[in-house]
Amino acid sequence: PSVKMGNNVIIHSNVSIIGDSEIEDNVVISYSTDNQNWHSGNIAYKDVGEYTIFFKFEKANFNPVVLSATLVIKQYNLVITPIENQTKIYGEADPQIKFDFANSLLANEIPNYTGSLSRVAGENVGEYLIDSSSIKLIDNGSFKASNYNLVFTENVLFTITNKSLGDSNVNISLDGTVYEYTGSQIRPGVTIKVTEDGNEVTLEQSTETE
Repeated sequence: PSVKMGNNVIIHSNVSIIGDSEIEDNVVISYSTDNQNWHSGNIAYKDVGEYTIFFKFEKANFNPVVLSATLVIKQYNLVITPIENQTKIYGEADPQIKFDFANSLLANEIPNYTGSLSRVAGENVGEYLIDSSSIKLIDNGSFKASNYNLVFTENVLFTITNKSLGDSNVNISLDGTVYEYTGSQIRPGVTIKVTEDGNEVTLEQSTETE
């Protein structure tokens, strides 16, 4: 923010005064957050918020001048991005979906969070969108969650891939393997048993003669 005193501009960021040398040498600037308690040094702000800053300009033989300005510090967009190419094999439990904070600000401000990422429901082979679900930022030492706005990178996919039958226990048995010639076609009965994760599925076809 900046405030004006006549034709002289006081810039808050570095408290420089643009004007003639007489003003520069003789004006005393004080700072306050409440218009009552004054400080000779500029006031520093870090956390998100809206702050009123008071400036008092004093010079010998002149009445003091008090002006104010509003400083607004907005939230920083912290981007959370799911890692690409996360998969599982059909029938397996979902792994924990991993992600990165793409642009955390400072080395001494380490983001912390609760919750986890999830994906669109479904267990068939295919691709499913990942969503931010229950992820929420929480304070962690010098990291204050209120200073950040969590932004989620959309359209990242989680993939369920085909499972090989070789991963299952498959047993095949014929309903007899030796037949006497009859002049007719024989379609031997077959029994297929598939055991997977402790569950057994049986497929049966009876013997047919044509």
